[in-house]
Amino acid sequence: MTHEPKHTFWAQQIEAWEHSQLGQQEFCRQHSLSYPQFCYWRKRLKRQTPVSDRKLIPVMLSNDNASVCIYLPSGIRLDVPTCGLAVVLPLICRTVRELT
Repeated sequence: MTHEPKHTFWAQQIEAWEHSQLGQQEFCRQHSLSYPQFCYWRKRLKRQTPVSDRKLIPVMLSNDNASVCIYLPSGIRLDVPTCGLAVVLPLICRTVRELT
């Protein structure tokens, strides 16, 4: 299998898993897929997805004194006041993009 068919195959499998409501290992078991390969391709394809194509969830905050808790992939937790999000979020996104 050349690179492009593998890429397409795994992209389809990962999309099917996202709609399946199954855990990763169970999905792989039911579809006779290698779990380590699934994890490899999921990570690889996620890295290739432009940030602008990722799903964003709008959040409405009713309290001006509220803060947002952000969990980074590294396990770091940030509590950011909502008034500072416009400054902090672009920095976090840029940093995470550079590290992945």
